[in-house]
Amino acid sequence: MANEDKSGGRLFDAKAKRGLFLQALLLSILCCQVVVLGMSNFVGPVQPFVLQRNVQQLENIEVIKPPSKTIQIPEVKPPPKLVQAAPEISEDEEAAETIDIPTFEHVVVEDSGHSVFSDLGPIGGDDVGEERGLTPPEKISAPEPVYPPMLKEAGWSGSCSIGLYIDEAGNIGKVWVIRSTGKPEADQAAIEAAWASQWRPATQNGVPIAKKISITYEFEIDVY
Repeated sequence: MANEDKSGGRLFDAKAKRGLFLQALLLSILCCQVVVLGMSNFVGPVQPFVLQRNVQQLENIEVIKPPSKTIQIPEVKPPPKLVQAAPEISEDEEAAETIDIPTFEHVVVEDSGHSVFSDLGPIGGDDVGEERGLTPPEKISAPEPVYPPMLKEAGWSGSCSIGLYIDEAGNIGKVWVIRSTGKPEADQAAIEAAWASQWRPATQNGVPIAKKISITYEFEIDVY
């Protein structure tokens, strides 16, 4: 019996405590509502915050434009015309141009495959000597051109005509190819032989003058 009384007392105490807790909770809620209502009456209604923008109207404002830039285009002058000066022609060359060019006739003698000139004697024919007492240049020495070894081994043959300008002193002023062999090495051999030749100048009525002549070099190999 004593135990039953103790357990019944404990249950009563728990229920009593729970009831007191609920009463205290309700009381606190009521107090909070009273406080909120009281503050709302004291403060008054809350107005929403509105941002106001003050717009100032600008009237009679003069707009200043930036000054316009003036671009100056430089004047382009046309390039000056180049006037090519006329080439100067000496009296000697003019005299050489006005004189007929005789053909150099020679005899080719084969010697180990190299073309060699024989004694040529005076240059030109009888008609040349009859031209106002004109005597054409006279050969002093005329070395043979060197036969290019590769062309010689290949059995090639040909001829090359070379022009010479001989001044009043008998000096060679110019050498050029009149008719090519078609082989640059053979043409070069003929040019070198022409430069190595020596001459007495042409004369007209006993006066030395400049003269142009031509020589034909033959490159031939005897076939035995």
